[in-house]
Amino acid sequence: MEGLPEAVSKAFDKVKQTADASLVLRQLNGHYYVYKSHSEWDKANKKVITTQEYIGRITGRGAFIKKSERWVGNNLKRALQVATAHGWQVTPPQEPHVASHEQLRRELDLSEADKQILTILSMNARSPVSFIAKRTGLTRSAVLTKIRHFEEKYGMRYILEVDIRKLGFRPYMIMAKFGEKRPSAELLREIVTKEPRIQYAALLKGTYDMVVYWLDDIESLEIADDLWNFEINEKLKGYSIQWDVTPFGQVQSFVPLREEFIEDILRKKTWPSGEKFLPEKKNTEDLYKPLRAEVIVEAWGEKARVARKPSLKERELRAREFILIRELNRNSTEDFKEIDEEFGWGKGNASRYSYLELKRRGVLVRPTISLDSPPIKYTAIILSRTVNAVETNDNLYKLRLDAIEYGPITNKYVLTGNVGWYSGGVQFIPIYRENELENTTETLNRTVSGTLFENLIITETLVGTLCYRRFDNSYSRQYTALVSLKKIKQKELVNYEDQTPTVPKRI
Repeated sequence: MEGLPEAVSKAFDKVKQTADASLVLRQLNGHYYVYKSHSEWDKANKKVITTQEYIGRITGRGAFIKKSERWVGNNLKRALQVATAHGWQVTPPQEPHVASHEQLRRELDLSEADKQILTILSMNARSPVSFIAKRTGLTRSAVLTKIRHFEEKYGMRYILEVDIRKLGFRPYMIMAKFGEKRPSAELLREIVTKEPRIQYAALLKGTYDMVVYWLDDIESLEIADDLWNFEINEKLKGYSIQWDVTPFGQVQSFVPLREEFIEDILRKKTWPSGEKFLPEKKNTEDLYKPLRAEVIVEAWGEKARVARKPSLKERELRAREFILIRELNRNSTEDFKEIDEEFGWGKGNASRYSYLELKRRGVLVRPTISLDSPPIKYTAIILSRTVNAVETNDNLYKLRLDAIEYGPITNKYVLTGNVGWYSGGVQFIPIYRENELENTTETLNRTVSGTLFENLIITETLVGTLCYRRFDNSYSRQYTALVSLKKIKQKELVNYEDQTPTVPKRI
């Protein structure tokens, strides 16, 4: 495979040496998946039929993670073989983990060093091993071992946190309630996957049946049209669906951007004329040479003859910045020199400059991590509804204290925000233990007067993912507000950024 990272290539060669069949390596959205290929003669049709079976994935650091067999029954195995043979992406459903109380305790009982490493990587995934070792008191070798352990056990991957508001986008939270006749999960997945503005969608159990996290242009009045076009999809004809749509005031964490959004929507924000000057292939030699006057005229019409060269708007991206966001969203620890060499930009200075410029503008918040398979039972949503604003305001500090708590491995909440359709909020909470959701909701209802809390359970993810990480809550808005109210004391902040520009490769 062209452009395959050395660590991935070596790992794949090692897997092939012990395999009893032909193997195929596929790249999808910056991840690498290994399939076992089977070929047999079909007597009836007189031709060779080839099927492929998913057996595991390879991380960017060269660790091979086998497929969990407990997810897959015989019928699902056959369906998976057919699907992968046609090039489809199949995500196995998560099965609740059955473990003894002692096993669960050990699995959730992280050491302080483990928590520190997850926090450092959550705050800056490009932190050098030397920095992590100094903060934790471990050796470099021990730090690397723990990082690989997190990659293998929790499916830790490296993503990018982007402030989409700086690029002119506003998030919306959509709650859907179905009538008696409900669309199938397969139909809904097909519909939401094709809409690049949707970054996350999941089915629910509770007062609502589906949640959707949607991004739309903040400067455009087309949000109503965009949503309407989505709602009137012909495939939903015959179904009764109530859509509750509201702007989402994001307070804590974020939703990772789908690659489809970056390619189909964000690409149009690039300067000087959207996708016209972006490469379809890498190593385009003359892409970033100064634009000729006739090229500018072609893109902008006769008015460009006067200005000669259009200026970069506040919410636009330079082509190089767009490509950097796209590449780092696939792997936020990718080496700057490798990016420059891949696109013919020089030897590491171009992408590093763009990185620092995006940080200065506040577009790029941080390179971070997400755990794809944390040891949780499920993820839930706690909806809060204000019924007495005066009482809620008096108890607001209690909500903030609750928000800056931590779960056993990740933050207590993986996404929180305010909604306007009933003056309240939405909090996504990973559930690790039995009765945790019920106890949390009951405690909030008992201690925070003026607000009513109810919970919903996410039963199936349709598209996208949430960000499961261990963010340092002393950098959160809630923590800052609590300090100003003198409810807690300001502690010394850790500088996670000081060594980012000179980060070495860790592989």
